[in-house]
Amino acid sequence: MFSWLRSTSLLTLAAILVTSASAQFPGGPPQGGPPGPPTQLMLLSQKSVQTELKLNATQLKKLNEAWTKEQAATRAQGNLTAEQRAKKIEEQKEASDRTVGETLQNDQKKRLREISLQLGGPKAYSDPQIVKELDLTADQQFQIGAIDEAFRAQMGPPPGAQGGGGKTTTPPSPEAMRKKITELHKSAEEKFVKLLNEEQKKKWKELTGKPFTGDVRLGPPGPPPR
Repeated sequence: MFSWLRSTSLLTLAAILVTSASAQFPGGPPQGGPPGPPTQLMLLSQKSVQTELKLNATQLKKLNEAWTKEQAATRAQGNLTAEQRAKKIEEQKEASDRTVGETLQNDQKKRLREISLQLGGPKAYSDPQIVKELDLTADQQFQIGAIDEAFRAQMGPPPGAQGGGGKTTTPPSPEAMRKKITELHKSAEEKFVKLLNEEQKKKWKELTGKPFTGDVRLGPPGPPPR
């Protein structure tokens, strides 16, 4: 039921993380496009996540190489159709996920998934694996779709888009956008948790683990790094 939501999520691959001054990956996270859930490599580009997972130098080197490829692949998609772009993003995501799976230890993979679910917003709730693990009903899935639509509507059009009267939207400051996304994510999760029964709430708590308090910068899209 939510396969279309996952596709929408994939189209936002290059979107929401602005460069963290402490990130060890060169070039910073890719930018451009509407907000969406962070990919594994996006999260792993953040110093706070690297520290949380206790990544060693060998792991950082391998992940850095994969991250560079992901950024290059993202920037090369500008002239593709939406269908071609979705296919390329899916292929790159699968390649990146394989690298992450081969590089991280089991406990690191588990914690990375917990962090990803905490920061993923409505798209995380509609992931087919989460739907299965929580045993979400058709009605719950429908309401999650409504939460996602409301989230995207509240985010508004991406900067640079044509608004009413043909006017181009002005990008907000990174901090303003970061604050807005954080507030919307919190609101969306509160609505999501209210949909769950007690058993599902317990399972969701297990899946998300202890709260992640590291600094992961969610921010507005912009031009690709040069």
